[in-house]
Amino acid sequence: MSENVIRYENVAVSTRIRLARNFADYPFPNKLKDEAAAREIIKLVATELNNVDTFDLYYMSTISEEKATFLKECYLISRELIARRPFSAVLVSRPEEEPVTFEEELAAMLNESISVMINEEDHIREQYFMRGFDLRRGYERLFGIDDIISEAIPFAFDRELGYLTSCPTNLGTGLRAPV
Repeated sequence: MSENVIRYENVAVSTRIRLARNFADYPFPNKLKDEAAAREIIKLVATELNNVDTFDLYYMSTISEEKATFLKECYLISRELIARRPFSAVLVSRPEEEPVTFEEELAAMLNESISVMINEEDHIREQYFMRGFDLRRGYERLFGIDDIISEAIPFAFDRELGYLTSCPTNLGTGLRAPV
């Protein structure tokens, strides 16, 4: 473990790495009006990720308000994702041990979680949450997920601008890493 990680481990409560991506062959979510195309994107992403890990898929159009609020309060989804209910979904990594109580489920999500929001502001918002401060580990874990998706579905990318996103502040790498 590097000196910086050790030095900040006691200060940083959590780390989140986030990537914003859009697919080359689909209209961006703000222009996506076809529910069939939205479901196709959801199915493609879910299939690819479930080939390598175990994720729970939640269609925003079918989950309860309580579950949506819970996921939002854990920062696994956004209010924008909830607002796009007919078109959106989220994949959330399943903990290694199945939680029995609400407290165990919450602890597992706060300890280490992957969330992939589908058809929010961008086609996908990949997020990796972990306790403490280890940006390198978070970066490597999330980019593994990003590589799996990009091998199956080409991302919207420009040689000069980088990854094309709905918001100019995410243009380029699409990376955010708040601690």
